[in-house]
Amino acid sequence: MINKTFSSSKQRNWQNEAMAGGKYLLDSNNHIHGYYKAADILVNSALDSHINRDRDMLFFPIVFNYRHYIELSLKNLIEKSEDCYDALEQTGSNYGSLKSRFKNNLNHHLKPLLNHLTERLLLIGEVGFEESICETILDIHKLDPESITFRYPIKKKGDLTLPEQESYDLKNIQERMKIVKNSFEGATIELQVKTDLALEWLSIQQEQISEFETELPKYDFENNCY
Repeated sequence: MINKTFSSSKQRNWQNEAMAGGKYLLDSNNHIHGYYKAADILVNSALDSHINRDRDMLFFPIVFNYRHYIELSLKNLIEKSEDCYDALEQTGSNYGSLKSRFKNNLNHHLKPLLNHLTERLLLIGEVGFEESICETILDIHKLDPESITFRYPIKKKGDLTLPEQESYDLKNIQERMKIVKNSFEGATIELQVKTDLALEWLSIQQEQISEFETELPKYDFENNCY
């Protein structure tokens, strides 16, 4: 049961409400793309503002949301690529050996996640991401390897998370992230199609085997004859 902070005591208005939890958590797209959309909305709001301080304040939540979108997307794609590998392996296809399974733990490092995904994509016969996509992901990783930089101004040891004062182009970040998003969505579709085709092939093979077994003459073990 939700508390007073999350629920109005006044008459309910569905236009003010958001649905979350339960079966809605099973749709990973809503969860993942929410961070991307939040970042996009913030960029548009910042660019529409004529106050420089607004853009400065929104920079951190903007990049944090974009970064978290990348992290969740990479983890999701790794899981989908392993599902695809499993389906292809059942068909008898020889795509090499998957050395270890990915464990979706609290690892926030984008570079290892990208490497994990690329390894699996190549293993199932898919090409990796274009250089520009990897460059954007790694650029964000360099600034924020542990998912701390865009959440806190100071690290645990007292160092500044961004020691150098610089200017960051919000519009350019948004445009590059749009390309990343399109690439992620394309990879998701390709993996799903490949998985579905493999499972469909397996289903057809199983049906044919069942039909063949049904048509075989039954052997009478008691009388030692068909």
